[in-house]
Order: sequence, then structure tokens, then C-alpha cells
Amino acid sequence: DAAGVIQWVSPSVRRVLGWAPVDLIGQTFQQISDPDEWAGYDVVRSGIYHGDLSPGGHDDVVFHVRARDGRWVPVTSYLARDLDADGNWNGGLLVGLRDVSELRREQQIAEQERAKATRLALSMDRAAIGMAITDLAGVFEYVNPALTKMLGYRQEELVGRALRDV
Repeated sequence: DAAGVIQWVSPSVRRVLGWAPVDLIGQTFQQISDPDEWAGYDVVRSGIYHGDLSPGGHDDVVFHVRARDGRWVPVTSYLARDLDADGNWNGGLLVGLRDVSELRREQQIAEQERAKATRLALSMDRAAIGMAITDLAGVFEYVNPALTKMLGYRQEELVGRALRDV
């Protein structure tokens, strides 16, 4: 509502956060938000209340809400103004939260894999012997400087070309 008090909660909150909807009704979002992040969230919320910011998706902003078991769950939000039967804004907000725990785990794994790939590329680039990475069809995906020197091609001439064509 206009005071920031939670009036309704989807039953899916039990699956995501462990709360029964009735547990959250009557609380404010500040009560379940990470205190260290509240100021940033409140800037967005206040901007929407004052018309400075338009409601919408805030998928780029990750903040944390407290689950019933005490852990902090990373979420993104979608905000919309709550309209009355005549289509007028009643001062409340509709807040949709999306659990991004799995997405964050996948991003961490991807970052670790990128770091490994970077180390591999550095190792290959510094090797004195010709080395390449090819796909299953034998097409060069990566070639090191020693291989380009050995074969007399530039890297961009080999990448994308099949080994059998060289």
C-alpha cells in the first residue's frame, strides 16, 4: 500500500522463501530486505512514488530478501503502480520478485570457466610448439603464434578453416 505495508503475497512465496503468505502480510518490504541494501532499493521505490522513475523491470539490480530459514536470497524485481478499479494509482506498488540464485551460480561457473580458458590461451600463446583447438569437424577454433609461424599463416587465416585444407 502507500505506506509500504504488504497487503497480499503470492502462494509461491512458500516455495521460494519458505514463508506462508500470511507471515508476510502486514510487514514492510524493509523488514525482509537486507539492511545493507535497503537504501539502494529505497531510492528506486521512492523514485517511483515521486514520479522520478517509471515502474518496470529492474533485472539489473540484484538485492537480497530474507527467507524464513534466515538465509538471504538474491532477487531482481519488477515494479508496477497498483491501480484502483477506475485506473487511478492508489499509492501502492505491485512488486514481483524473481529468485536469481541459480542464475548467479551459473554466472559464477561461467566466470570460472572463462578464467580457465584465459589461462589455457596464455599457456598456449607462450608455448614454443604449434598448438591449436579444433571443433569435432577439425575446424580451427584457436591457433597459437607458434603454429601460425610454423605454417606461415596469420591467425585470422587459420581460425574457421579446416585442418585438412591446410
